[in-house]
Amino acid sequence: MQHPMNLKHQKERGFTLIELMIVVAIIGILAAIAIPQFAQYRIKAFNSAAESDLHTARLGCEALYADFQTYGTTVAATGTAGAAGGAVILTANGFLATPNNAAGNLQETPLTLSNNVNLLVDADATYASAGGIAKHTQGDTIYAFDTDGSAMYFQKPANVVGQTLNATGVTLPALNPGADDLQAAGAPWIAK
Repeated sequence: MQHPMNLKHQKERGFTLIELMIVVAIIGILAAIAIPQFAQYRIKAFNSAAESDLHTARLGCEALYADFQTYGTTVAATGTAGAAGGAVILTANGFLATPNNAAGNLQETPLTLSNNVNLLVDADATYASAGGIAKHTQGDTIYAFDTDGSAMYFQKPANVVGQTLNATGVTLPALNPGADDLQAAGAPWIAK
């Protein structure tokens, strides 16, 4: 007959080293799969923020055109203010503003940018056509529009994650009234 102490020790058996190594290996494999997927989901979310802000800017431009029959420009692709360069500027407090209405008062259309989104809106020389371009600093896609067309365009240049819109070197083509200049530009702009 076995001693009662021996029976107690036999029942309290723990995990073996092999079992623990297998669990650690499974966790490692799952982490190796999940971490890159998480990074891709984050980039997609950043890209969506830039695309959404550009769409909002386009609607603001169209609203200004409907009210004042003129498009305009932002000062720089930073989302901050500077001297008015045309009928539309993106001011530091987040407004698309027309310099004057008939009474000489400032007219504003609210536009709030997401964090780290760079936006540039430009117009042709007569302010009869406008285009815009946007990128999230941590995104990998640059989005653009031309008010003469209905499509949203994009391009994915190499190595732009972590760069501002200005640092990528990507610009809008020259804008001409009555022509979708992004479609005419072709590659690298792809209609969405």
